[in-house]
Amino acid sequence: KSKKLIEVLTIDEVWQIIDSIKHVKQKAIITGIYLHGLRRSEILNLRYENIDRKRNLIIIKNSKNKKDRY
Repeated sequence: KSKKLIEVLTIDEVWQIIDSIKHVKQKAIITGIYLHGLRRSEILNLRYENIDRKRNLIIIKNSKNKKDRY
């Protein structure tokens, strides 16, 4: 069997996809996944109080392996 390489999008292509999303919540989810490297479950469990605006950090509680991370 021959293995196919995955197709990697350019940064411009990614931003075109993100900009084409009209729904604000969906746009925030996709942007969070792409820009911050968050997992789907981490985005869905994210709460307002998990965002540290003073230090510009997102606190991820109980991520993979039950560890907290920034």
